[in-house]
Amino acid sequence: MENISGFEISTNKISPRIIDIKIKDETIEKLIFPFKKFDLTAIEYKPFTRFTIAKSLDDLSENRLGVVMNRIIRDRNLGCFIIGPENKNANVDDIFLVKLSTAISHLIGVPNHDSMAGKYYARFHVKHEDKSDSYLRKAYTNMDLHTDGTYVKEITDWLLMTKIEEKM
Repeated sequence: MENISGFEISTNKISPRIIDIKIKDETIEKLIFPFKKFDLTAIEYKPFTRFTIAKSLDDLSENRLGVVMNRIIRDRNLGCFIIGPENKNANVDDIFLVKLSTAISHLIGVPNHDSMAGKYYARFHVKHEDKSDSYLRKAYTNMDLHTDGTYVKEITDWLLMTKIEEKM
């Protein structure tokens, strides 16, 4: 695995096709200021701000994180990475995680626009019991990663999913 200062990159213990990327605490601390410059509304409506926070993340990796993530998702022997903060703390809230996910997705490429959500991302709650027709909202259904259920008009090459909160 490639070494990037501020990140811990390793092969997943369950599958060699999955790469685990942990963002070290000191890197999270360095992201707080640039992420707080923009509120979520600005990020949602101004595409340039999304690339600005992506650059903040990439700069902390000496412009290597985007390259590594793109290499992983394009490698048929890999194809998946799990990325997240090394530790959860008070600064890592739901808004921070939406911004982090935005930065990560914009280092990979330009996300599709989700027609149902009306944004470049969709956000929903998974519940213990759910009567919707979407398997994504059902807590005990295997989550298959496929693109035939997305609400986009463009071809979808990859998906980024973020777990923002977990209870029990």
